[in-house]
Amino acid sequence: MAEPSSRWPFRNEQSGTVVDLAVYALLPLVLLGILLAGLIASGVLPLTPSRDGGAVLEAFFLGPVGVVITGKDATELRSQDGRVTVAIPAGFVTTPVLLRYRETGVSGTRPLPQNYLSAGWFFNLSAQPVKAGNGPVKFQQKLSIAIDIGPEDLAMAENDYSRFAIQHLHDGEPAWVVLETIADPFAATVTAKVDSLSRFALTIGPAANEPPTPSQLAQVLPVATKTPPPAPTLIPTPAPTPAPPAAPHPQAPLTPMPVATAPPVPTPT
Repeated sequence: MAEPSSRWPFRNEQSGTVVDLAVYALLPLVLLGILLAGLIASGVLPLTPSRDGGAVLEAFFLGPVGVVITGKDATELRSQDGRVTVAIPAGFVTTPVLLRYRETGVSGTRPLPQNYLSAGWFFNLSAQPVKAGNGPVKFQQKLSIAIDIGPEDLAMAENDYSRFAIQHLHDGEPAWVVLETIADPFAATVTAKVDSLSRFALTIGPAANEPPTPSQLAQVLPVATKTPPPAPTLIPTPAPTPAPPAAPHPQAPLTPMPVATAPPVPTPT
């Protein structure tokens, strides 16, 4: 009878260890559930399905490539490697939206403009309303896109920051659009502002001393048109004005002159 009693303490210790492990394994799930419940209660993550059939809860698992924008405060979205930063100002939207960042490749895009080289950075920005009933997303302000410039990128540009250009290819547009890009050599970044989303690319333009191509000249210089000579202006010839008739001059009245009278000749008697 002593043998069975000697095994029970060992079994109790083993079962207690299993229970402790189970508690430690379930603790992260409990904390995650509490966090999700808090986000749902605050309205940040409503349980409304999105238009594409996916749940809005996926925003919680997007990590650094997705963020919910309420429009109340300024927000930043960073890529996984931290090289792309999207700054969203306060008041960007009037209803909450889900902003996504996704890296893409060259495939499926239109060719870049002539004399522009790809720096190897293609990515897509998209937004959808958190609630499907809110309708299409309307942006009230512009957001800024900042891209870090690495040593390899700078070498491709021959250490000339002015050659970097962020380009935008909107859905349905026939060609890439070169955005106004501001370079900051001290921060090693280039920044551009945009008011619409779709595909973006970091490109390298031609050097300043390279002659422009005919296509570039056609985009910059206005087409010369032949200006017809001005029509001759007819100068009217003044009609001759007849001279007024000369006014008659009054003649002075003739004054009778006294006639000399010969003295009488005496008649001889």
